[in-house]
Amino acid sequence: MGYDPLEGYYGEGENYTVTLTITEQRGRLFNGTISYLDINDTEVVEGLAGVIALDNTTFYIAEFIAGYDVGTVISEDEIELLYIRDGEMGGVSLDILRRVPE
Repeated sequence: MGYDPLEGYYGEGENYTVTLTITEQRGRLFNGTISYLDINDTEVVEGLAGVIALDNTTFYIAEFIAGYDVGTVISEDEIELLYIRDGEMGGVSLDILRRVPE
């Protein structure tokens, strides 16, 4: 769920898919992609780079198109992801991501 100036509040009580894929990790640094459907139901695949904090629970992501994420490891198979985008078209979202078995 989230908020932005065009849609207002959205996604509350809805299920939607956000896919976070880590392509490479070196120590506490990693890179990969995040994909989701935008306001027009078009799939967006965005590159990212991230860093894991010393507590091994918190992590920070810079998305290459726009915005930042602050993540928290909840369990071995679940993370909370808080997205923040600034500027005139700023917005926020709150997602719980669950590991999908390979």
